[in-house]
Amino acid sequence: MKKIGCIVGLLMASFGAFSQTEIVLNEPAVIYYMPANDLVFTIEYDEIIEQKGIFAKYAKEFLYVDAIQETKTHYNLVGIQQDIATRLDYNRPVKVVAQNELPLQYLNFTEDGLLSGYNTDKSFMPVSPTAKMNTWAADCRISDGNFPTPEESWSNVVLPLFSENFYSMGLDNLALEARKQLLQIREMKLNVLCGEVEHSPSDGRSTELVLQEFERQERILLEAFLGKRKVIRRFKQVTYTPSEPQKNAVIAKFSENAGVLEADKKGEPINLAISITKQQINKDLAYSYGDKKDPRVQPSQLFYNLPGHADIKVTYRDKQFVKTTVPLAQFGVALPLAQSLFAPNALPHIFFNPQTGNVKGIIP
Repeated sequence: MKKIGCIVGLLMASFGAFSQTEIVLNEPAVIYYMPANDLVFTIEYDEIIEQKGIFAKYAKEFLYVDAIQETKTHYNLVGIQQDIATRLDYNRPVKVVAQNELPLQYLNFTEDGLLSGYNTDKSFMPVSPTAKMNTWAADCRISDGNFPTPEESWSNVVLPLFSENFYSMGLDNLALEARKQLLQIREMKLNVLCGEVEHSPSDGRSTELVLQEFERQERILLEAFLGKRKVIRRFKQVTYTPSEPQKNAVIAKFSENAGVLEADKKGEPINLAISITKQQINKDLAYSYGDKKDPRVQPSQLFYNLPGHADIKVTYRDKQFVKTTVPLAQFGVALPLAQSLFAPNALPHIFFNPQTGNVKGIIP
């Protein structure tokens, strides 16, 4: 417990050592970087494709229902979720020189090169999230989701009409024939369900197939009057790199006619308000342990990161979609672990959070 307690009182008198990362030829050392965090916002929205039916103008008169009267595509914002992406902060390197008290072979890193532990099993180390997205600007990146399949055109649909004069009918008569056929299909479907047919299907499976065919024909005729509507759920990720407080930073635009757009495009803004709290350190307390300076408390070469944090809000049309507080590694301070932790015959097991660089736990 004494070893672990040293960390609490040990602040950074040797902060200058943190920046001493000059590479020396043949020097046995390991250099790693503190993490930095980006804010990732997943914008969820619907693409709504509406196609007018060929009998749309007769829907109210013949079926007493409202129909789609215009073929168009429009978009509806559903929600916004917030996450964190982690990358290396190349402005904050740490060099660890080989020494007997701190064997370098026990350092563990994620695949992205972030410190994840010391003297720990790599298989238990979490993998930090990374942002791999198309760049639009230096501090704002957006990646798109999948594209929808092509919408079926009415020109490819064969209406189930069986009149002898089908090819000579005008649109008015075709609509009347379609309404008549629709009512007949519904009547026949009801007769099959009630068993009131002269030649009923032989078994349950045959009955199911007959009903499925009736429903297919009914759907085609109904769509000829009512039109078609296809809703595609889409997602776009916006990555924002925080650098300073913002009251109304536009991270993207949204348009009912085009969906999610770049921040400099025409549309209604999706706004981000962010206040940043940087981690502070009192240098006057460096090396202090309790009320008296203790020469036995010496810093090691292994640094962890005490992150800052940010309060963020994301709004669109006066509606708040995100309100949270998140840790941000780049606004933190680097602190050394106590040298006394690394006993020659009893090295500690130290777990780091790759996303923030902070210590998750120390097991003697």
